[in-house]
Amino acid sequence: MGGDAMLRNIMDESPDSEKVPVLPERLTEHRPAAASFAPLSLAELDAEGLLIRHDTKFLIAEPRLPGLLSRLAPFCRILDIGGRRSFGYDSLYLDTPRRDLFRSHHQGKVRRLKARWRVYRDTGACFFEVKNKVSPETTVKKRTGAPGGPTLYLAPALRAMLGNLSGMPLEPVLWVRYDRMTLVSTDHSVKFTIDTGLEFLGRSSVHSLPGLVVAEAKTRSPRPRGPVGEILAGMHARPERFSKYCAGAIALGEHHCHFLRPAWRHAERISLHARAG
Repeated sequence: MGGDAMLRNIMDESPDSEKVPVLPERLTEHRPAAASFAPLSLAELDAEGLLIRHDTKFLIAEPRLPGLLSRLAPFCRILDIGGRRSFGYDSLYLDTPRRDLFRSHHQGKVRRLKARWRVYRDTGACFFEVKNKVSPETTVKKRTGAPGGPTLYLAPALRAMLGNLSGMPLEPVLWVRYDRMTLVSTDHSVKFTIDTGLEFLGRSSVHSLPGLVVAEAKTRSPRPRGPVGEILAGMHARPERFSKYCAGAIALGEHHCHFLRPAWRHAERISLHARAG
């Protein structure tokens, strides 16, 4: 079943049917350069915490990724589960019928949130997550396990995670799919995620950005420091304002947003140039 039909099925479900259908199978791409990193276990990654953090995103052309990984390898460890070092992520973003969560980002509000279901493709594990932007550079992330998978309607305990916005009428808007490698610096100052194969699935269309790498540094300080920060600066990787949910909404025609469109066009240019070689 295609992504458009899949989301239509979700949107048209009756209140008596709470289960969200499973997306079509997608294989996770594994990268040889990841083998050069020392391994990091899932328990060690969980111990890093960083649910209250500063997030800094970078957009990079995929041909530059092997060079970035080779520079980072002496200073980082990589999440390794059973020899696997790249993992598939499927995120179903929720918003109100008026798209209030998108609008808060569009309007540049300092305090805003995102709500999503996150499914780990390789294990089937699922979480409901809420990301609260509490200051221009600080994000507080809350998550809870959902062993039964995504549901169309939120249970009261999940709605409580939305705080004073718990009464919002939320509905599924779009899926975002990608493959992720997760690094942690050996000095424990940076958690660094590298996302590739970005794909947006909406109610009536699908859009992808092959050749684009979305990297994100999650730090306790406002910017990544130490070797990771120096490597990014040396590669002229600049911090970018980029939201996967907002990019997907623009790509799929959910919204036309002049404020966010420059970042979207920059991402499209990187994708185009990477594919052109």
